Amino acid sequence: MRRFLSICIIIAAAILTACNRSSGNEAPAEPTPTPGPVTGSNIYVEYSVENNAVTIIRYIGSNTEYEVPAEIDGAPVTAIGDGAFRDCVRLVSVALPDSVQRIGEYAFFGCSSLADIRIPEAIAEIGPFAFIATPWFDNLADEFTIINDILIKCNSAE
Repeated sequence: MRRFLSICIIIAAAILTACNRSSGNEAPAEPTPTPGPVTGSNIYVEYSVENNAVTIIRYIGSNTEYEVPAEIDGAPVTAIGDGAFRDCVRLVSVALPDSVQRIGEYAFFGCSSLADIRIPEAIAEIGPFAFIATPWFDNLADEFTIINDILIKCNSAE
């Protein structure tokens, strides 16, 4: 059983490493954070815009449900940044638009009430530990949970 779990971890690490490799030698430009719109009385979103694509950097809110907008200031939301929703303990449900292609590391880590998340079919990258410590992740019971060819969880066989 331990060998099986070790193999699953090695496969997941290899997949994540392959997905995170850069094709060039240049260092990526750092996005410039821009204060986002207040989309509700209890919500504040901070984001960056780079190459006409929006990355959600930080969500602050006390709402239990949040639907990430498909566009902000006319640019498509294409990524949820590293730790963007981390420790949002009141959040129960999140819907990501079809434009989102990347979910960063620890993006929803510690969202201890998050039981439902809509992940678009076009997702191309999910960072390590993106959903750890959420009820949604904990309740994934299949032996392997794969979303659009991305292994996000491996449960050991008993």
